[in-house]
Order: sequence, then C-alpha cells, then structure tokens
Amino acid sequence: MPRAAINDNSRVALRIRTADKALIMRAVALAQTDMTDFILRTALREAQLVIEEHERVILSQRDSRRVLDLL
Repeated sequence: MPRAAINDNSRVALRIRTADKALIMRAVALAQTDMTDFILRTALREAQLVIEEHERVILSQRDSRRVLDLL
C-alpha cells in the first residue's frame, strides 16, 4: 500500500547498490565532509545545471541578430 505524502518531511531515502555506496563513501572521505552534505551539494549543483539548460536559450550570432531585427 502506498504511503501518504508528508508535506513537512525534508528527508529523502535512497536505495543504492553496495558498490555505488562504497564509491560515494570514498569520495566523501576524500572531500572530508559527511555523506548528507556531499550528496546534497552534488545534487543541488546538478539540479541547477539541468534547470539552466532547460530555461536558457543560446542563440548563434546570426540568430541573435534575427531576433533583434524582429523586435
């Protein structure tokens, strides 16, 4: 049975393969941080990149001139 959504819970649960967890733990140790901070920092950076990629339009110089001409 599915769980009911909890609006005030800021937890995220992950199921991860043992080898993947070991790799992350190695990176965590090298970065001298904790797993939560490492995963959160990495996920937020990637989330920002994805959002920028989808919200920004990059035009060539020719296309930029065309848009300006149309305006």
